[in-house]
Amino acid sequence: MSSEALIVSYESREHTLRLLRDLAPLRGRIAVSVFDNGSRDGTLASVARAFPWAQRLRSEDNLGYAGALRAALPELCGERLWLLNADLRLPDPSAYLRLEGALTSDPSAGAVGPALLDLDGSLSPGGGGAALSLTSAALHFGGLSRLAPWRRAGLYLPQAQLGRETIQVDWLAGTAPLIRREALERAGGVPPAPFLYGEDLVLSRALRRAGYRLLYLPSARVLHVGQGSQSTPDGRWVEGTLAVAEPGQRRALALCFALGLGARYALARVGQALGQGQGRRVQVLEAGAAAALQAGLRGPAGPA
Repeated sequence: MSSEALIVSYESREHTLRLLRDLAPLRGRIAVSVFDNGSRDGTLASVARAFPWAQRLRSEDNLGYAGALRAALPELCGERLWLLNADLRLPDPSAYLRLEGALTSDPSAGAVGPALLDLDGSLSPGGGGAALSLTSAALHFGGLSRLAPWRRAGLYLPQAQLGRETIQVDWLAGTAPLIRREALERAGGVPPAPFLYGEDLVLSRALRRAGYRLLYLPSARVLHVGQGSQSTPDGRWVEGTLAVAEPGQRRALALCFALGLGARYALARVGQALGQGQGRRVQVLEAGAAAALQAGLRGPAGPA
C-alpha cells in the first residue's frame, strides 16, 4: 500500500487497541503497524489476537519516541507515513482521507497535520505554530499573538486560526502528522531528539531545512486523549522543548516559559478556587512552570 500508519506504544495497551478499532474502517486504504517500545503490559499479544492484520514490531528496550521511529522506519513500506501516538482516537476516520488529499495535491508539502481535539471537544492550540524562539514564546505567553493572529508568529497557533483554512506552519505536532516518505529521507530520516518530547520540533525543522512546507489542516480532526504512557503530569514536556532550542536562547527561553506558565498556573488556581474545575490543568501548569524555572536557573541541557 502507498500509505502506512505507525502507532508507537509504551505501556499503552488499552489505548492502542482502541486506536486500532478506529483505524479498522481504513483497512485496504492504509497499512497499519504497531511498534511496542519495550512495554511489559502484553500489548503485542493483545494486538495479535484482536487485530492480526496489523504488523507488529518491538524493541526490548524503551528507545524513546524518536528512537522508536528510527527503529521502525526500515520496516515500513508506505510512500506516506502516518505517525500516531497511541493515546489518539479517530471520531471520524475520514480525517485520514483529508490529510492524504492535502499531501498528495501539494508536492511542496513534506507533512500535513490535523487539528487536535481535547477531551471536552475543544480545539487545542498544540497542533502547530511558529518556530521555537524567544520571540515566538514571548508572543504566545504574553497573549500578543491573539492581537494579530493572521501573522501566526506565536509558538502555538492562536485560537482564531485553529478551525479555519489550511495554513502553513513552522512545526507540526508529533501526535498525528502524515509525512511524505521522500521528504523524510531527503531530510536525513528521523533526527536525534530528546528521549521524550521535542521530537516534533526537531523533525519539523529538518523537513523545512530540506525545502518542504508543513501544513496544518483543521478540516481533519483527531481526539488526543493524552497521557497514554504517563499517569501523572510532570515537566518533561518543557525540558524536551527547551532541549531542542538554539543553544544561545535556552536559558532565556526557560525563564520566559517559567513566567508564562507561572502566570497561567496562578490564573488556573483562581479558577479552581471559584469552582471551575481546572484540576488537571493546574497540575500540568505547576509541573511545567517548576521545570522551566529549574532549567532557567541551571541552564537546560541539549538533546541527548
